[in-house]
Parts: sequence; C-alpha cells; structure tokens
Amino acid sequence: MTMGIAHPASEPADVTAPFLGDISARRAAEARLRRLEAVVEGSRDAIIVAGADGVITDWNPAAERLHGWSAQDMVGEHIHTLIPPGHEERLRRAIDRALSGEVVDGLEAAHRCADGSCVAVELRISPIRDGDAGLLGVSTIAHDISERVRARDELAAHTERLQRLECDARRATADPPPVEAPTGLQSIVERVLGVVREQLGMDVAWLAEFADGQMVFRALEGERDFFGIGVGEGVDLQGTYCQRVADGRIAPIVHDARTHDHVRDLAATREADLGSYIGVPIRLGDGEVYGTLCAASHEPDPTLAERDVRFLHVLAELLSGQLSAQREQAEDRRAEAELIGVSALLAALEARDHYTGEHSHAVVRLSRAVAERLGLSAQTIAEVEQVALLHDLGKVGIPDTVLQKPGPLTEGEWALMREHPAIGARIVASIGSISHLASAVRAEHERFDGRGYPDGLAGEQIPVAARITLACDAFHAMTSDRPYRRAMAWDAALEELCTAAGSQFDPAVVEALLAVLVQ
Repeated sequence: MTMGIAHPASEPADVTAPFLGDISARRAAEARLRRLEAVVEGSRDAIIVAGADGVITDWNPAAERLHGWSAQDMVGEHIHTLIPPGHEERLRRAIDRALSGEVVDGLEAAHRCADGSCVAVELRISPIRDGDAGLLGVSTIAHDISERVRARDELAAHTERLQRLECDARRATADPPPVEAPTGLQSIVERVLGVVREQLGMDVAWLAEFADGQMVFRALEGERDFFGIGVGEGVDLQGTYCQRVADGRIAPIVHDARTHDHVRDLAATREADLGSYIGVPIRLGDGEVYGTLCAASHEPDPTLAERDVRFLHVLAELLSGQLSAQREQAEDRRAEAELIGVSALLAALEARDHYTGEHSHAVVRLSRAVAERLGLSAQTIAEVEQVALLHDLGKVGIPDTVLQKPGPLTEGEWALMREHPAIGARIVASIGSISHLASAVRAEHERFDGRGYPDGLAGEQIPVAARITLACDAFHAMTSDRPYRRAMAWDAALEELCTAAGSQFDPAVVEALLAVLVQ
C-alpha cells in the first residue's frame, strides 16, 4: 500500500510565496540602493562617508573634483586628512560631535586639497545610524563656497577702503575754519594729495599754482626733496611738465619721461631724476586755470591709465570748488564743500560707468514728474529729485570687475552689487546737508511686498522718495540698451510695471508713472 500525505479539501497552499516575497523585497531594496547611488554619484556637492573609526569608506566624483584626490586615493584614509593646518580643533570637534550622534549643519570651514591648497566649504556632517547596530559612522556633504567667500572678502576690502575715504571726507568738511584762515584749505589739500599718492602709488604729489610766470608749489606730499625746492617756492613755468599739460602740448600721463620726446630734455627730468608723471589742470569757476594737481615717481610706470586721469579730474574739481569758495568769500562754505564732494563722487561714478550717469539723470526727470503727479509738497518733490540723483551713488564702492561686467553677474557678484544702497546711505549720512536723505537712499531697492533689500521694508515703511525712484529706475533700466541685453519694448515695459504693481512697486506710484509716460 502506498503511503502518502493527507491534504485538506481546501485549495493547496503556495509554498513558493514566502520565497517570492523575499526576492521582491530584495529587488526593491536593490533598486532603492541603485537610485541612492545615482544621486550620490551625480551630486554637485562632495559626499564623503566615514566609518565610526573615522576612516573614509565612500568618496563621490564631486569630492574628487573639489579636492583633487580620487576615490582610490582617499578610501581607507582617515577623514582628518582633509583638515588643513590651523583648523584642527574646530573641525575635529565638529566630526566628534557627529560621531557622537549630533547633526552639524551650516559649518563654514576649509578642506585640504591634493595640490596643498585649501578650498572654502560649507559642511553638513550627519551621523549614520542602524537600529540594531547603533552608530555606523558619519556622512559629510561639502558645498563649495569659494565664490561666496571671495565675494565677501572683496566686499570687505572695498568697504574698508570706502570707510577710509568717507572718514577723510568727513574730516575734510567737518567744522571748516573761517575763509580768511588759509590753513583750512591747506589741510584739505594735504588730505587730497595723500589720497592721490595712496591710490596711484607715486613718490610725490603736489598742488601747483601758476602765478607771474612761475609754477609755485602750494602743497607737497611724499618725498619732500623730490625737486630740491620746498612749499612756497617756484620755478620758471615755461620749463615745467605742468605748463605743457595745461596748454595741451603733452598728454596728462608720461609713462617714461626718459624716452618721451617732449620732456626728456627738461631740467625736471634730469635734475629730479623724474621717471613717470601724471597731472591735470585745475580750473576755477570762472574758467581761469589756477594751476595743476600732479604726481610723479623716479621710476617709469607703464600701469598709469585713463582711469587714473579721471580720478585726478574728480579731485581737481573738488579742489577747484574749495579754491573758488575761498576767493569768492562764500557765506556758507560748509554746505558748498559738501555739495562739491557729492558732485565729485557722482562724477567719479559716471567716469567709471557712463550708463549710470545718463541713467540717473533720466530717473531724476521721471521721478520729479511722478512726484508732481502725486501732488507732493515742493519740499518732498525736491527730496525725491535728490534721492533719484543719488540712488546709485553707492556703486562707487563696487569693484570695476562687477560694475563694468559685460555679461550677467554671478551669485557672488550680485551679493556685492546688492550692497550699493547701504554704501550710498553711509556716504550720504556722512554729509551734513543731505544726511536726512540717507534712509531713502538705503531703501531704494526695497519692494512694496517686503521682499526687497537690504532691510525687507514693506509698504508705507519705505520712504516715498525711494518708492518713486525704484519704479522710475526700473522702467528706465528696462527700456535702455545694456552690454548684455537689448532694451525692452516700451509696451512690454509698461506691462511689466502693471504686473509688478502691489508686489515690487507701490500701486499709486505705478499709476502716476503710467500717467506721466502715456500723456
């Protein structure tokens, strides 16, 4: 008799089901793992995994690009290998925190690279846990912030330079003595000459007056015996570089005096051992040539350029205003000096970026018309005009590489550019007669919905002069050609204004601006 296994009358059980379920789960897990690997491999940020002992187990392609080491180089190395000298304590403490189970996020640090350099990174260091096994190690995501740090450092350097210039400007215009006291003007001249020497890196800078056929040294900064004569003494005007610059016989820049056909035989070239020269005439308000503002060095200087001539012209205009004020016995010398200083700053900005000058004057005209349309008081209308004129003043503190860039700006460059309202406000605040406009200059890029910069002001918190200037500024920018884009069509720009009313722009200002534009 055959032996068998008795089965119940119901449907036979599927004995393969548990095995198929295991296979399906394993395949799903493998698919998830492949997706995770693809994410890690394709990440733009460096991803580094280390075991609980700190030894690196995984190193993605972005980590290779960032550090210069391959995965083969780094797997098996301790994660402390990435710590550069001087950062040991801070980074080891962060890694130890992660190894103890804490997430460390947003840490700005430096990582060592294969070529010996360091790269600035923002780190997120997270513990890797297993429910049963506990802490398995740490994962580090390193985001390259080199550009951010470079932009921040560049901004800090320019801000520091601007603060020094602001300080000089405040000292030059603060509590000037009476006009009849010549030492007041002399002090301002000496400060200007100091700025000239610092900015151009020349051995000597001087202010010369043309008087009775003589070139008289009125002030001199730097190498005191450069010419062998002192302040108050003069030389025959006809034998000077300054006379030749003033009457146009030579250009304002002489890179190498010893090879220059028109000056190499002059006494100043030989006797003072003069190698390079730069100078511009100073004209008073009535057109009279007072003299020159100049600088020179013993060595030739091929780096002197047209921007340096524009820089001297700006300072020469400032000195011209001071000299004219002294001659005319102006009753309110402080206010005049301050206004001259502002004009000089605007002229300096326009010399660096011609678009900014034309743009500002166009924005002034539009802003005044809008203010009048809104029925503002005469005093407020005047303030609107001043804010519109000054709204880009802070760009004097923005590097040329950013201000004159022909293409779109990077994230770091935009961070620099967004500093200009705050820079402009600091300059305006330092000048007594217009200091009350500083808050409006600072707020010119605030949005009506509160999403602007630098302070996130909204609605009526934003000074009306800033709200008007922003809309007029935006419209003129949209309808102007720029090196990196063509001007927007007039109708399209009007549509942009309407679309942004209530978000970027004050709706009442947009309504008034549209009325001005289509009348």
